Amino acid sequence: MNQADHPADTPPGDDAARWRDAARLRTEHSGWVIVWLARARQFRAYKRLPGARRDTSLTAATADALATKITAAEQAAARPARRAVPGASPAQVVAVIAAVVAAITDAQPGQPAGTAGSPGR
Repeated sequence: MNQADHPADTPPGDDAARWRDAARLRTEHSGWVIVWLARARQFRAYKRLPGARRDTSLTAATADALATKITAAEQAAARPARRAVPGASPAQVVAVIAAVVAAITDAQPGQPAGTAGSPGR
């Protein structure tokens, strides 16, 4: 590995300082598993955030960059989820789905949905 393989603020062989940085990050960001990967020369953080189906994995070359990513991930997880139909309440979405199902159920074979019982053109 040459000097170009290392982050600018990380001299080669200074892993003890990076491990201290990882320990500091764990204190500042409870609930996160944070490690320094010496071979890869990067910090890594893991956590299952609220509403996520999988663990969140973040990677950065510096402790400060990882802290910024952790804060951004926590803020994103704290925002309310977007609705599938903008401006529609869950009750409105259910009503639309029920109307579509009723139209499909009422359709005669070979007749497009939504035209059942309507006069021919």
